Amino acid sequence: MTDGKLIFSGLCRQGHCCTETQLSHDNLVVDLARVQVNCPNCRRTTALRVKTMTAHQVSWEFKFVVSDWERTLRSDDHRSDHIDFDKILVGAKAKDFETARVHVVTAKPHRVLAAPLALKPCALILSVQKDRENGAGVELSQAYDFLSRLGFDPQVVTNPTAQHMKDHMKSYASTVTQGHQMCAVAIMAHGSQGQVVGSDDRGVRLEELFAQLNATKADHLRTVQKYFFVQACRRGTEPPKQPAAADVPLMDMANFHWCYATVAGQLANRGTMFECLLNAVQDKPHASVVELCQLAARLVFSKKCLLETRSTLVYP
Repeated sequence: MTDGKLIFSGLCRQGHCCTETQLSHDNLVVDLARVQVNCPNCRRTTALRVKTMTAHQVSWEFKFVVSDWERTLRSDDHRSDHIDFDKILVGAKAKDFETARVHVVTAKPHRVLAAPLALKPCALILSVQKDRENGAGVELSQAYDFLSRLGFDPQVVTNPTAQHMKDHMKSYASTVTQGHQMCAVAIMAHGSQGQVVGSDDRGVRLEELFAQLNATKADHLRTVQKYFFVQACRRGTEPPKQPAAADVPLMDMANFHWCYATVAGQLANRGTMFECLLNAVQDKPHASVVELCQLAARLVFSKKCLLETRSTLVYP
């Protein structure tokens, strides 16, 4: 058996995006109207207005009751380990948990699951929600569902700074071993051509992040299929290249695949890419990741938007 956890994301009293993790050793019952979080911006413990929940290695039950409206969700029936509570509040015609006069709000992992024996590939999600609150939770949920359906175990990092993005990428690269055939990174943030912006409003070059999975870091990475999904605007001019990150031998950049939410020089439509990727994998569950990206590109085009997909040379 292994310990599980619930990760709650939302806003503190001052409107800062925060996350709170609660471990589940046995049964854990959480009243969502009373979740507290240690906000790094406020530098104090404050109430968290919960917007989403992500479950890891637990089964769970969620019950919401307000007036005559009631809803119960269970992990056995729910396809995803991610819940967007905003949708439930809308269905109940409630503004939030407190003002809704909640009778019962609980998220209860009722059975801890054993870790799988097979080596399950891990995916990294970097979600900068600062100044992107409108739609960022839905976007994160869709990215999580999409990567889960591909067989990944997604690890979510919300509101990383520019330096934290680089640190998490470096740490993630160290977990990709010879036993993995593929890995994936989803990046969601404000951006311009060639870079994305962290929660500290500092930019980081995408190629610096990509380079952490370059074969110059570890020779076995050459044969690992590496997928990047970038949800960010790409307007502006291309920043000067940094040789250490960009001008590496082509062989060392083998088996890289990118899917951008827009083409160079254009704004990105938030959420559209992962919505279409999720629809694609639901329609074609056995298709390759590259085929799913191409199918998503056609779905996005039908919405009068554009995706850009490209790959380096692919080696076995």
